[in-house]
Amino acid sequence: MIGFGRVCAALALAFAIGTMALAPAMAKSEQQKVDEAASVIRSFLSDPNFAGLRQAMAQARAVMIIPRFEPGFWGVDGDDDAVLVVQREDGTWSHPAFYDIDDGSVTRGFWSRGSSVVLLVMNDRALDMLLNAYQDVRIGAHLTVAVGSAGNAAPPSGVDLVSYARTYQGYSGASVAGADLEIDKGDNQDYYGYGANPRGITIENRFRNGGADNLRNAMIGR
Repeated sequence: MIGFGRVCAALALAFAIGTMALAPAMAKSEQQKVDEAASVIRSFLSDPNFAGLRQAMAQARAVMIIPRFEPGFWGVDGDDDAVLVVQREDGTWSHPAFYDIDDGSVTRGFWSRGSSVVLLVMNDRALDMLLNAYQDVRIGAHLTVAVGSAGNAAPPSGVDLVSYARTYQGYSGASVAGADLEIDKGDNQDYYGYGANPRGITIENRFRNGGADNLRNAMIGR
């Protein structure tokens, strides 16, 4: 008779092997992440539930797009990636910088699987903090956040970030407070080349990739 301990060990090994087997399939290229962000922003801007988002974006210093926000999935952070684009004085948008999200402190009950999130960065202090996020920046602690309303309502004032979220059922009023943001050094350098960092990409315009034009066009409704 096989002992209980051996059964548990076998199950643990099987789970570990299964996770390893799934990892390559779950991994996304940087271009896939950029293209997903483009699809998300297009869908938000064309959704009547987010009629006020375009006006709110005009007031924002930058926009962070999280194509799939999935708190609490067995501790696996497979889809919680984000890109940040900065709005320039002429109304155009920068190339995207890549970020990782740790959602360990987000209240799970507010979210269903696969929520999409658009975060508006409303002031220079918040943008500067994100451009230097080589360690975790916590939403709700280091940066204040408010939920953007559905419809034509103006965005909340006096906060660093305004979040707009949507599940497969439509508009969601959930907040991302508790999530930690950190620069993804590997993605930025893989996509742009050695030395690429968010400030150099978005503010200084020293790094470019033609594959980002799809997202940059999506930001202006094209």
